[in-house]
Amino acid sequence: MRTLYFYNPKSKVFSHTNQVAKGLVYPNSTEQPLPSNPSLSIPTWIQGGWSEFNPIHNDPTPILGLAELKSIDQKAGEVRSSHVTQSPFQQQVYDAKIVEAKAYIAAGYPTTSAKKSQYPLIQQEALALGETMKVTADTIVATYLGWMVIAGKIEGIRIKAKVDIKAATDSISVKWIFDKAIADLRLLAA
Repeated sequence: MRTLYFYNPKSKVFSHTNQVAKGLVYPNSTEQPLPSNPSLSIPTWIQGGWSEFNPIHNDPTPILGLAELKSIDQKAGEVRSSHVTQSPFQQQVYDAKIVEAKAYIAAGYPTTSAKKSQYPLIQQEALALGETMKVTADTIVATYLGWMVIAGKIEGIRIKAKVDIKAATDSISVKWIFDKAIADLRLLAA
């Protein structure tokens, strides 16, 4: 067990001897004076909640890059949204279509009416588009695979930027990392 120290803007320090604090002051925590030379990193209280880890100090300031970390997630979400239809339950339809398309292909592209009826989403989309179920199923899978490439790039940019921002030691580096990530994400928007 080790003692974790929590610092809040009211200049109170709480200690808790637990392996994981998860950003909460536990009911059995005790109020203590700030240690003179703490060696632990601690979460800082910001706007009603515990923030990312920040070295303890006597004058709490916002975590370096905290706003940028939130903005990176928001921008990644916007870019993902630019590639898909945003309507109620549309994601469930996409998920069902890819499952059905893969099953249709795995079954060897059945051609009998009885077999085709087991794939209603593929069948109805093919009818609406005036194409064969084979073309529709192949197009759905190809579209899905293309989306996965884009989604992977978005996640790579998002995660890398967050790791780099957390490791940055000054605001100039944070701004450069953030600006580059936003520019890279914009290139992926539809």
